[in-house]
Amino acid sequence: MNELMTKWRLPSLTIHKVNVSGPGNSTVIPQSATASLSLRIVPNQNVDEVKRNLTEYITSCFEKLKTENHLKIDIVHEAEPWLGDINNAAYKILYKNLQEAWEIEPLYIREGGSIPSIRFLEKTFNCEAAHLPTGQSSDNAHLNNERLRLTNLFKTKEILEKTFNKLPKKKVL
Repeated sequence: MNELMTKWRLPSLTIHKVNVSGPGNSTVIPQSATASLSLRIVPNQNVDEVKRNLTEYITSCFEKLKTENHLKIDIVHEAEPWLGDINNAAYKILYKNLQEAWEIEPLYIREGGSIPSIRFLEKTFNCEAAHLPTGQSSDNAHLNNERLRLTNLFKTKEILEKTFNKLPKKKVL
């Protein structure tokens, strides 16, 4: 259960890569080093506060080294966390259509919230959003040999057609 809580509900920090200048062997001290990392924040966290806390912590640790080296922190992308409202109209319609298409009760999990555009679109267009996953755990999402089963693709098409035709129409001002 703790593994699921970690994956579905808790914030995370991931170091994606570390690069050093020079030949990269252990006998040469590199002139510079860079690291790429990402933070996944959750709905009760504020992106500006997390950014500030991370930057202050890294800077504080670096200052304790009392080195002549320099530290530069670049934040190249940021997004607010998003948590879908399963009581909105789109989710209710999707739930029913998923159940009909797959002949099984859908399971709500808190995964996939790292999609930065959803919260942005909700705020920009003042509308509700829903997230419809189309893959399965064996699809190697974002890895080498990423794939999507044809069955999932055609079921998703069927679900979306039914859902779009049943969504409530809102008047555009």
